[in-house]
Amino acid sequence: MANRAFAVCWHLGLSAAWLFGCVPQDGWGESAAEPSNAAPVNAPWTDNYDRSNVGPSYRATSSAWHLEQGRLCAHGSRNHPLWLLHTLPENVRIQFDAESATAEGDIKVELFGDGQSFAQTTAYTGATSYLVIFGGWRNQFHVLSRLNEHDPQRLEERLAQSASQPQLRPLRARQSYHFKIERSAGKTLQVWLDGALLFTFTDSDPLRGKGHQYFGFNNWEAPVCFDNLTITPL
Repeated sequence: MANRAFAVCWHLGLSAAWLFGCVPQDGWGESAAEPSNAAPVNAPWTDNYDRSNVGPSYRATSSAWHLEQGRLCAHGSRNHPLWLLHTLPENVRIQFDAESATAEGDIKVELFGDGQSFAQTTAYTGATSYLVIFGGWRNQFHVLSRLNEHDPQRLEERLAQSASQPQLRPLRARQSYHFKIERSAGKTLQVWLDGALLFTFTDSDPLRGKGHQYFGFNNWEAPVCFDNLTITPL
């Protein structure tokens, strides 16, 4: 019954969902107020998701987010992320493991966002963050983008079958990958996949300060799971 009610509310659209009481004040429909427990990450912070529920350290903007066999998972959140409610330091290293259950790939995270936003339309063109996408668009690209995942100026690598570039091969279903993302000097982002450097981007107008302090996991349609999140100030 709960799943059916959620489907009805989803098709009503966000405004109508609020009107008819479909969206609760906590969980995926939380209001856009600044998190009350937004303690800064001043020392290494970890989460291995070995518990029964997502917990108070996160804000879910979709009911798709849940814990499953000690991992954080989602399927079909359609660019409604799960935001960590602890603020990031300006210079930081973020590491996590992730896998996709299907050959669609599409592992996605956001960093230095506002901790509350989600896509308002099918295309995620109004993000508040840097978007890092692995095996996106049905396993065609790795992407690093700023504020808009469709930005024509985004950094991207087209995925190939070449054994000479294993880091640029399409992500395989049910294979765990290790990701590392760093920002240094307050403006230079670097992204690694299984130890191989994919992107370096120096932003002339870095996302920082109020509205750009949070990390989030994201998802489109493919079933994905995350684990072993570690955030380390640099």
